[in-house]
Amino acid sequence: MAIFLWLLSVLLLPSVHAWKCIEIVPDSGNKFGYPVELGKEFTATCILHHKDLKAENIYWTYGLKSVSLPKEYYRRINESAGSITVNVTEDMMGFFKCVIPSENTFYTNCSSNTYGILLDKGYPPEKPTDVKCQAVQDGAKISSNVTCHWNPGTRDPIMHTKYTLYMEYSGKVYNRSATKSHATMALEIFPHHLDLKIWVEVENRLGKVTSDPLMQESENLIKTDPPSKVKVTSENVFPMSLLIQWTESIHQTYVVLKYNIRYCEKGSHTWTEIKVPRLPPRVIKVPQEDTKGYMDSFRLQALKPYTKYVVQVRCKSNKDLGYWSDWSRNATASTPEDRPYTKPVLWMKARLDDAQRTVQLLLKKPVVANGKILHYEISVVEDGKSTKSSLPFDDKEPFQRFNFTLQRQCVVAYVNVTAKNSAGESPPANMAVLLKGQELPAVDSPFAFAQDDLLWVEWSAPKEDGLVEYVLEWVSLVDGELNWQKEPRNATKAYLKGNLQSFVPYNVTVVPIYHRGWRSSTKVIHLTLPGNLNTITAYLKEGPPEVVPEPSLVKTWKNSAQLVWPEIPLEKQRGFITNYTIVYEATARDSIKKYFELEPLARGKSWVLEGSTVDNMDTVKDSFQQLIFLLEDKDQETGRI
Repeated sequence: MAIFLWLLSVLLLPSVHAWKCIEIVPDSGNKFGYPVELGKEFTATCILHHKDLKAENIYWTYGLKSVSLPKEYYRRINESAGSITVNVTEDMMGFFKCVIPSENTFYTNCSSNTYGILLDKGYPPEKPTDVKCQAVQDGAKISSNVTCHWNPGTRDPIMHTKYTLYMEYSGKVYNRSATKSHATMALEIFPHHLDLKIWVEVENRLGKVTSDPLMQESENLIKTDPPSKVKVTSENVFPMSLLIQWTESIHQTYVVLKYNIRYCEKGSHTWTEIKVPRLPPRVIKVPQEDTKGYMDSFRLQALKPYTKYVVQVRCKSNKDLGYWSDWSRNATASTPEDRPYTKPVLWMKARLDDAQRTVQLLLKKPVVANGKILHYEISVVEDGKSTKSSLPFDDKEPFQRFNFTLQRQCVVAYVNVTAKNSAGESPPANMAVLLKGQELPAVDSPFAFAQDDLLWVEWSAPKEDGLVEYVLEWVSLVDGELNWQKEPRNATKAYLKGNLQSFVPYNVTVVPIYHRGWRSSTKVIHLTLPGNLNTITAYLKEGPPEVVPEPSLVKTWKNSAQLVWPEIPLEKQRGFITNYTIVYEATARDSIKKYFELEPLARGKSWVLEGSTVDNMDTVKDSFQQLIFLLEDKDQETGRI
């Protein structure tokens, strides 16, 4: 009974008689916990304040689930103190605790058998780098708000970290709380023409670092608006030039500007950028209105005539300080026309007979027309006598035709052609008409092949002096559509640059063009002259024939039969016919099908198919012979196979 009363008195003692028997050093200190660096060792010491508590009974845990830490990390300091050293990891959540087993504190007046601290885990701050600041234009002046950015480093400090931006000038220091990577300093007025010192300070419970100070003249911070009222003007007397004019975006009392101009052809994304030379100093006069600026100008040169250009202008301090402004809005204008710089593209087709020579001239506008072509001037010269004609230009057609005839007795004939626009006349193009007895060599071994959805032509150059260029001509054998192009004299391969159709046959002709001189009574005439033609047939793409010819039985004999079939129309062949296959079936008791392939058949072929027994079929197949008869032959006989 005495023991029971003693226990009851202990349990009923006021709380003021209980005390803290366990303590950890270092303690948390505040609600955030004790600051520790991740990945580094941390040592905590547990101190016992009761004589009946022993250090050998201490054990350590962490987290809500009280995960025990390995005893090899423990160290006994003395009978009333023990420590632990651990590597701090992110999974150490909740309280870090020193625990005495409850049976060891049962007879003590200790308030608890556990003491815990919180750990504020993280990293010390990294030094900010690459501090850059900018003040943009606001209205007619530079804004008093200076925005700075910096690189805070790649490591997240994890724990609460404070960033502060500092700026010093004229003996005063200003500061502003910042985010991790930027801040805006609101000043009373922008400090024009003053030296600035700018830095960033970063601090948390594990340390404090400061960026390298940015020592700059205030003009280094300025970014103005782009120039305004950009205007582009063309002048007829300068077909390769455009005059660019603009208004300064800010008055020279704040910052004196320099300019860059960039331009490109409309529709292109390839810009050409040029530096505008600095203008000589001028007397600064305050304008009557703040919104009024000074007009500057620059002339772009070496442009293409009759070309639409897009122009933009930007500016920055002429001391090369600060930032370039954004580019101005697009200003667009076209250069005036100039005379054509290149000759018309000339080709001809001639049909010569004893009575007259009929020539069809084929014309394309100059590659560098420098304007809208109005008409062609054509001179046909026969043995020194010239006949002039004018052909209006038609831009709806890929090329134009001009027909003329030559007299039978003509010895030397050629044409001169120029193209005219509103600014002038092109250099002349000429070509002699190929007369009898004036033939020049053709190209050797032309062949065509399709590759990457293009039809290519390859040839060997003729062994003849005076080669100038080549003409590649192609004609659709279905609808007669014609086109041509020119290639340089060193070319031996080219693809046809036209709208070719798949499954359509084309006659492709390669013509060498030569230079020759004829001496007249007063001068030497230099002319171009076509060589002989070399034509091949080709397809851009082939496919199976669109139809199968229907054979007809013309005549039968005891052991043979004559079959005929119509030729597949050219527009339905869809490629080169390589062979026909004949299938026949015996109607006798033992029905057998036989197949034979015939080589490509020319127009008007007639065939006789002789039958045979199964026993000697191989012999018959070996003795197949092809007999070709042209339709125009009067004495057409029937061949047998």
